[in-house]
Amino acid sequence: MGGAHVVIRPRVFGPEAEDLIQEHLLTNYTGLYASQDYLTKFGVPEKPEDLDHHQLIAYGNHIEAEPYKAMNWHLIMGTEEGNRREAYIQVNSPQARFSMAKDGLGIICLSKEHPGLGESGLIQVLPHIPIPSVESFYIYSKELAKSKKVIALRDYMQKAFNRDFGKNNENMKIL
Repeated sequence: MGGAHVVIRPRVFGPEAEDLIQEHLLTNYTGLYASQDYLTKFGVPEKPEDLDHHQLIAYGNHIEAEPYKAMNWHLIMGTEEGNRREAYIQVNSPQARFSMAKDGLGIICLSKEHPGLGESGLIQVLPHIPIPSVESFYIYSKELAKSKKVIALRDYMQKAFNRDFGKNNENMKIL
């Protein structure tokens, strides 16, 4: 875990997972979003193949890596087997991708629970396409299983995620 005591991320698999406790926190349901300015300039995609003609903002350099592939599904959905679209921009920060989309730079894949999405003016595109979800886990070393700080943070995070995530966003426009 790179020196961190706790991480929140998709599940870890393989040999490194043997010494970890992984507790499910939430399911991130994703969607594709763009600003009205972007859609006016470039058009509204009606099917996944239409994404070939759009500026796609991707999640970092994890384009092919599990478990991040679900955040970049828009690079492969509707392409021929083994092909993928080139990202217009790649960035690791969800907040940076969110800001870029608000500024009209392209289409992003973003959690429907992203803070501020409903008030952002972003419009969901291709809402009729089934989109992968991303499971997030609270992960820590088995050595820390009795740590009061780790347990207190876990309990707080579980309560916060249960309170704040998964609510329907009534302010969001859908195309």
